[in-house]
Amino acid sequence: MNLQKELKEKYYTKMPYQSIADKYETTYNYVIDIAAGNRKAIRGKALEIKKELERIVKGTEEVEVETTLDNYYTDDVRLAETEQEEYELLCKQVN
Repeated sequence: MNLQKELKEKYYTKMPYQSIADKYETTYNYVIDIAAGNRKAIRGKALEIKKELERIVKGTEEVEVETTLDNYYTDDVRLAETEQEEYELLCKQVN
């Protein structure tokens, strides 16, 4: 029985709505209704779920939007001997 439980925990990943529903001891459909705006989250458990969903969305947006020139600095660019060579390698990476 323990082996079955371990395999389930290792290979079965829950979707975000399912994990939030388990965390707040509610149903999956209730969380979906709050996320879709079908149910108003004014107070209590619904408001906590809404804040949790907003926190998750903000966390993923920050990761997706973050694109800087540092992302293009590969080992070739870092090991360039002159600034001109570094500039040329960097231009090739960007284009």
